[in-house]
Amino acid sequence: TGLKHRDKAWDYEKQAEGAASEKDRAVYAKSAEREFKRAIDAFKLATKQNSRHVEAFGSLGYAQRKIGRYKDALKSYDRALKMKSDYPEALEYRAEAYLGLGRFEDAKRDYAALVKVDNDQARTFLAAASRWLSSPEAQKLKTSTFSVWVNEERGKLGLGEKSDW
Repeated sequence: TGLKHRDKAWDYEKQAEGAASEKDRAVYAKSAEREFKRAIDAFKLATKQNSRHVEAFGSLGYAQRKIGRYKDALKSYDRALKMKSDYPEALEYRAEAYLGLGRFEDAKRDYAALVKVDNDQARTFLAAASRWLSSPEAQKLKTSTFSVWVNEERGKLGLGEKSDW
C-alpha cells in the first residue's frame, strides 16, 4: 500500500540524516525517492478506486511534494481540500508545497486558514518554513520578508513540532 511505501521512505530519510558519508546519504535519499514514487503509484490507484478518499489525495500530495513535484502536489491537495476544506494536514502540506514554488503569499494564506482549525499544524508549518529558509532551494529566492514574517508568527504562536519540509 501507499502508506507502507511512505513509511519506508521515512525510514530511508532518517538513515540519510544519520549517514556518515555523503555517498551513503545520497544512496539513502535515492531509496527514499524510490519509495515515495511507489507510494504515489499506490495512492493514485486508491484515488481511482475511490474518488472521494480525502486522505488518499492528501497522502498523494505529500509523496509528490517530497520528491519535488510541487504542482502535482498542489492539485492533489486541492482535491482533498475541495472535499474537506478544514483538513489540517492538507492545508499545512499545501503551504509547504507553495514554499517549494516560491509562492509565499499563498503559503501565508494557507497558514492563516490553518491557524483557524489547528494551531499544532500551524506550528508545524512554521517550523518547516523556518528549516526551509536555510535550504539551498530557498537561498535561490528572495526570502528576507518571508523570513521576518515566519519569525514574527513563531513568536505569536510558539514553536512547533519537528517536521522535515
